[in-house]
Amino acid sequence: MQRKIKLTRREEDILHVLWDSDKVMSARDVANETDISMNTVQSVMRKLLKGGYIKTASIGYSGTVLTREYVANITEQDYYATLISKPALKALAAAFINKDAAGDDLDELSKLIETKKDED
Repeated sequence: MQRKIKLTRREEDILHVLWDSDKVMSARDVANETDISMNTVQSVMRKLLKGGYIKTASIGYSGTVLTREYVANITEQDYYATLISKPALKALAAAFINKDAAGDDLDELSKLIETKKDED
């Protein structure tokens, strides 16, 4: 079983910005996308970097200054999977299948299940 990840609201907010972006982002980019101050963004990103939740993807320019650019090192799905117990996750999947899943969703889930069975 995966270990449960406990992140603060600010850490989650910053990870959401990185998850929603299709490009690498500097601390300034993240601050511009949120209502979080630059100092707080930098502090939180240092903690996320130290914890391995984000990683430095490249070095770029912010104006004329070199700056690190980051990407998330954990997917949104993997993060939320650590927050939900296995029985709750099964119940959530069952509820999705019974109430919200369309034909394409069910086909995709079937393929995922078959792939997983073949791996084991």
